[in-house]
Amino acid sequence: MVDAAKQHREAILHAKCKDSGLLGNLKKQMLGAELVKRQCLVREVLAFSGLGKVDCVMLRLPWGGGEGEDFPEEVRQLRSKGASVVLCSPSLDTEARAAAEQFCGSDAGVNVLSCPGGEDWVSVVSHVGEHATAGVLAAISMERIPQAIQALQNAGHIVLYYGFSDDEQIAVATAAIGVAAGIRGSDAIKEASSIIAIDDSLHCVNAALDAKRKNKEKNCIVQ
Repeated sequence: MVDAAKQHREAILHAKCKDSGLLGNLKKQMLGAELVKRQCLVREVLAFSGLGKVDCVMLRLPWGGGEGEDFPEEVRQLRSKGASVVLCSPSLDTEARAAAEQFCGSDAGVNVLSCPGGEDWVSVVSHVGEHATAGVLAAISMERIPQAIQALQNAGHIVLYYGFSDDEQIAVATAAIGVAAGIRGSDAIKEASSIIAIDDSLHCVNAALDAKRKNKEKNCIVQ
């Protein structure tokens, strides 16, 4: 299941990068490159191409990484880059909103997106499609998160999913950009990912997006 999801991820990124003319030159440019800031390890060359196209960052609550990190500021930076932030919570609406507002900041205008019972993800897709928003998928099981990711990607979005644990393998492999936490992330989640963060923070995601979008110092290394 994880291998199939990873193959599908590569097909999505290949198509996106080919359409935008990023393929080829980027491979030559990135292979063996030494990066200065070293915020993360890029395991798949296509993932670096896709970073510039990310418009949705997803992760599961409660978030265990980045101790002492200013999460609201990191979320604001992600949104300033045009990326919606979608949090996934097993809790019901009220508790999920409270956890999301603590993570994103009380002024983030977090929208509660109830997880649909079937395959209809229209409300989730439209939420991400409008603008760089902050939302929380309430009462969503781990098994349903890959379905939400797939629905967003079927609608043309490029999703980055940041995970820690073994049960997030399929979500990480399904996302166009699968990021594994570098410190507390399990071996299985790292194997399923296309990028491994040096630490467990959101700062490295912001730094990686900056490096790709601004085309300045590359702060990832390719294996």
